[in-house]
Amino acid sequence: MSDQVAFDLRRALLYIAAATGLAVIIGSLRYGTIGDGIALGLAIGIGATIGIGFLEGVSRYRNR
Repeated sequence: MSDQVAFDLRRALLYIAAATGLAVIIGSLRYGTIGDGIALGLAIGIGATIGIGFLEGVSRYRNR
């Protein structure tokens, strides 16, 4: 069971990193500055982290 949790956590972190990186690139191209791209990337990364954490909490609560 712990291997499954570790794999899911690793996969979730990779998805968050990929979404953040992509948002930085798109934000930089859209707004023209690296700073705005990084701000957009951080906002998306934080939002994805909160969303995944919330869904994990709901999943664990329902499976008790």
